[in-house]
Amino acid sequence: MALLQRQTFDIPITEIEGLDDMFFKLIEMKKEKALKRFSAQYEETRQRIFDSVTVRGICESFAVDTISGENIRLVDGTTIRSEMLSHLFSGAEEIVFAAITVLSYDELAESESDNLKQLFYDGWGSAIADCGHTWLRNKIKNQLSDTGASVSFPWSPGQHEVDIKLQRELFALLRPEDIGITLSPSLMMHPQKSVSSFIGIGRDVEESLRACDFCRLRETCPAAYA
Repeated sequence: MALLQRQTFDIPITEIEGLDDMFFKLIEMKKEKALKRFSAQYEETRQRIFDSVTVRGICESFAVDTISGENIRLVDGTTIRSEMLSHLFSGAEEIVFAAITVLSYDELAESESDNLKQLFYDGWGSAIADCGHTWLRNKIKNQLSDTGASVSFPWSPGQHEVDIKLQRELFALLRPEDIGITLSPSLMMHPQKSVSSFIGIGRDVEESLRACDFCRLRETCPAAYA
C-alpha cells in the first residue's frame, strides 16, 4: 500500500502562510512604499481575492521500482524520464504526484481593466498558488511524520531541467481534472494559477535541495527561496 493514498483538499486561504510577503516579492515592490502609495488598491484586491477564490489540492504517491540513469520506473510500469529527478530522488521509495489550483481567479482577473489592479491580482494569484503548494508539501510531511520518511521539495514540470512534457505522465496518473485542472495540447494548465509537481519521499531522500539551488537567476529572481 502506498504511503500516501489519493487525497483532495479544499485549502482554507486563511491557513496559507506567507501570502503578503510573497505578494510583494512577486510584484517587486517594497512593502512599506507600496502600502504608502497604493494602500487602497492593495486592500481592495486582497479582499476581493480572499472573498472570491477557492484553493484546491490533490496528491497521491506511487511506489518506485527502480531508479537508473535518467529513468525512474514506478511499480505500475510508468517511467519518468528525467536526469534531474533521478538524481534528486535517488533515495526515494515513492514519488508523490501533486497539484494545486486557484479556482475563480481567471474570471476575477479578466474582469479588471485597471493596469495596477491587474498587476496586484496577478501577484495575489501567484502568491496563493506558490504558498498553497508549500501548504500541501507541509501537509504531506505532517501525514508522514510517523513513518520516518523524508519529503523532498516539490519539483514542477517545466522547472529547472525538469521537462514540461512530464505533465503528461503526471496528469495520466494523478488526474487533476478531479479538482478542476485541465491540460492543453501545449501542456499549459488551466486555471492559469495552477502548480503541479513531483515530490520524493523515503528514508534516504534529500530534503534540503530546491530548484533555486540550481538556477543561475537565483540572485535576481524576486521569488527565489520564497
